[in-house]
Amino acid sequence: MAKSVRVPEQMQDKFNSIVVLTDTFCDQYLNDEYKEMVRLAVAALCRKRPSPLLKGKENTWAAAVVHALGMVNFLFQYEG
Repeated sequence: MAKSVRVPEQMQDKFNSIVVLTDTFCDQYLNDEYKEMVRLAVAALCRKRPSPLLKGKENTWAAAVVHALGMVNFLFQYEG
């Protein structure tokens, strides 16, 4: 199954606002693989009808998507 970052035109500004925040975070603290996963997740949320991204703040959505992907990928698991 092909993965897509295609976003409806009316959601493009919201997508860009969120992805600027997540890209910055991923560049500083994570890696390119997480950056791509986050972009795919945000794009998928943009394509939902109605998009949940229409409610709430961009910084909240950015943090939520990164956190959710981190949780399911055991990012917060202690390896000590």
